Amino acid sequence: MVMRVAAPSIRITPILRWRTFPLFSKLLEHRGWSIWVVAFAAVQLCLVNAGLIGSVCVIRSLTGVPCPGCGLSRAVVHLFRGEWSESIHDHLFAPVFLLGLLILTLVSTFPSKWHRRIVAQIAVWEECTGITTILVGLLLLYWSTRLVLTQV
Repeated sequence: MVMRVAAPSIRITPILRWRTFPLFSKLLEHRGWSIWVVAFAAVQLCLVNAGLIGSVCVIRSLTGVPCPGCGLSRAVVHLFRGEWSESIHDHLFAPVFLLGLLILTLVSTFPSKWHRRIVAQIAVWEECTGITTILVGLLLLYWSTRLVLTQV
């Protein structure tokens, strides 16, 4: 007689008690959106690297106030060139943005079976850690700090 023992169920408790938003995994779910975002970013980075465009921020053009992403393209180009201090000076979130683009690129090219599995794992990780909510909050804090310090 073989006795079977049920595996204990593991319950993952979210670190954050408030509602987290798994935005990144939602973007990853839709390959078409991911490809458009990566393509737009690649064109933007190539144009900035070639020196063909400077600031094309619509928000800054209309309001005169820089958006949270202002300086990000230049900062990522500095990263590609190995100029870390210039990159961090232009925008602190350039490494995070570049990592996100790399993940978008890789996951959108995976076969469907792997794609679904990885997106599901990222969604669970996002919901349990609240990383997207934390990063968006830090980006807004960084942006507001830059606004205050440049107004002085």
